[in-house]
Amino acid sequence: MAYITSNDYKNVIYSGDARHKVKIIFNGVELEDADRYCEKITRQARILPNDGSKRFSIDNFMSQEIELILHKIDTSIIQDQVEISIGTLVDSENDTYEYVPLGIFNIQDTPTTDKDKITIKLRDNRVKFDFGYNAEPLIEENGGTATKLQILNNICSQAGVTNNVTSFLGQSDEIGISDNTITATMYIAYIASQAGAIATINRNGELDFIYLNNLSTIKIPLYIVEKYELGEPYTIERVVYEDGIRKYQSSNDETLSTLYIASDNPYISNQEQIDAIYDILKNFTIDSCTTGKIYGDPAIDPYDIIEVYGYYQELPNGNKQFVDDEDTVVFRTLANHTMTYTGKIISIYDTKIGKEARNENVSKIGEASFRQYAKTAINNINYNIDLIVGEQNEQSERITDLQIDINSIQSLFQITGGTNLIKNSQFLLPDEVWDIVISNNGYCTELGQGYNANLIGRTTAIANIVMKDASITTKENNIVGLKVGQQYTLNYYYTLDNNATATVTLTGANSGNTIFTKTYNTSQSNLEREIATFTANETSYILSITTSTTLDGYFTIYDLMLNSGDIKNWEPSISEVYSTVLKMSQLGLQVYAVGSQTVTLLTSMGFAIYTSSNGEIGQLVTNFTNSGIETIDIIASGKIKNGKWIQKDITINSYNHHIEYMESD
Repeated sequence: MAYITSNDYKNVIYSGDARHKVKIIFNGVELEDADRYCEKITRQARILPNDGSKRFSIDNFMSQEIELILHKIDTSIIQDQVEISIGTLVDSENDTYEYVPLGIFNIQDTPTTDKDKITIKLRDNRVKFDFGYNAEPLIEENGGTATKLQILNNICSQAGVTNNVTSFLGQSDEIGISDNTITATMYIAYIASQAGAIATINRNGELDFIYLNNLSTIKIPLYIVEKYELGEPYTIERVVYEDGIRKYQSSNDETLSTLYIASDNPYISNQEQIDAIYDILKNFTIDSCTTGKIYGDPAIDPYDIIEVYGYYQELPNGNKQFVDDEDTVVFRTLANHTMTYTGKIISIYDTKIGKEARNENVSKIGEASFRQYAKTAINNINYNIDLIVGEQNEQSERITDLQIDINSIQSLFQITGGTNLIKNSQFLLPDEVWDIVISNNGYCTELGQGYNANLIGRTTAIANIVMKDASITTKENNIVGLKVGQQYTLNYYYTLDNNATATVTLTGANSGNTIFTKTYNTSQSNLEREIATFTANETSYILSITTSTTLDGYFTIYDLMLNSGDIKNWEPSISEVYSTVLKMSQLGLQVYAVGSQTVTLLTSMGFAIYTSSNGEIGQLVTNFTNSGIETIDIIASGKIKNGKWIQKDITINSYNHHIEYMESD
């Protein structure tokens, strides 16, 4: 809101002979007699996007920029942070100036020098939010979710900026996922937008939310306006969010003047939010206009309403006289302006608003916030197309990235994390997240040994845990993040051989209370599914599986899964990543398992496996062609390199034998 000034100030600020002084403070040290050194101050204070689109939007975190030109100054005094105030003479007899602070600013670039002049570019504290924000630690600290207000406070804390926003629409909504590729600046803009507000930095350097229907109105007499040009009035009659899959709208009347919420806002997830935003913004009306130079007032913020009033009355002698009638409003617009100080204060207001075209770039689609999305990027320099589609659950992300250029098509299939709360539930990762005890004759699945091709199409996972006379237990930090009072489901498939018994137990990590226990002692050769639903009374649990046999017999567990809510099919845990790259090029069809050291190549000439490093194809390992098999290295009872497969019929002691072997070079 506009900086509050005295009546004496208001009486003189628009007089043509108003006198001013400037005050500049570098890192708490005031520049003495600053007017001697200050040649020019230019402040860009814009609430509308400065991208030439002439669109009205609330999806921006507003920033104020200043260019400060000083001359004949000792450059050693120039330090962050910079505070600037402009004073106006309000009592000439006592030489009294009333100062208005422009704000607290940060030096953006190394100051430049031209002869005896130095130019310093400054930005307000919004610049401190230019970092990739990761909400995951905050979410984990709070048991799996964090409110939007907690996220906002956490962002401000990391930025080192005071948060002046204590409440807003949707502040208690719980968020269980995060995207650290989004900057803190965008997170702030998204949170403000879903609250029906615009984010900004106030004169004290604090974060604030601005609401369009609660702005200060500053009255300016028409006689100080050199010239102006009016466009059509702009009124918010309708609010729409559309992302390619979902469409939420306060009205389906497309003839109404519409405010579009950015389609990439991850915090918009239902119709009720759009209705609430509309209730906050409805009937906000301003004139689209631009002015010539007028006397400026540093007390005006870019999110104030400028109301130009009065009219000219024609006199009998042909001259015109201004009539100071505040009820006659010439135009009413936002103070979107550039202000220049050179001893005098001059402003130009530019609030051109065109009819909103439906040209929003659809960058995310989905059934809920951060859930499903699609992005398409076209590189006009390299002539590449990159299409990314994905899905995110509360704790998981699946991605397919299709890259097309003139020479190849490459697709990345990826599972990044999952809703499973059991880390390494299929023993496909190193087993340090489980405690394992095996008897002398016992057995427990090791990495890769649990793979069972017969499971494909029968269960979700392709791995299983095979146990004989063994005990495995998750560690205390392995099943965490549960919320007290929330429902969870443990489920898995199993088989049990004759002469084997097994017990599966889930207990509280802190209390030791048993949530679920089941003992199996009847042979089960077909897949059987176990489902156990419970309400959490702790935030951390321990799962143990114990087996014993009298003869050789195994207990095998498949698709071990613990998730919030009702039963779900197996997924990896949040810490697990599985990726496969499929590439079609001149070489043929190439398949990489990300992180592996081989690539499989399928061409019209045959099937081959090569070594691979960072996606680059190396040496041939095995080649299957119409001429036979070529293998660099075979491991059986030893190693035979660069050999040839030999087939012979031989006779030993009157008996005929057929033998095959690899002959080494």
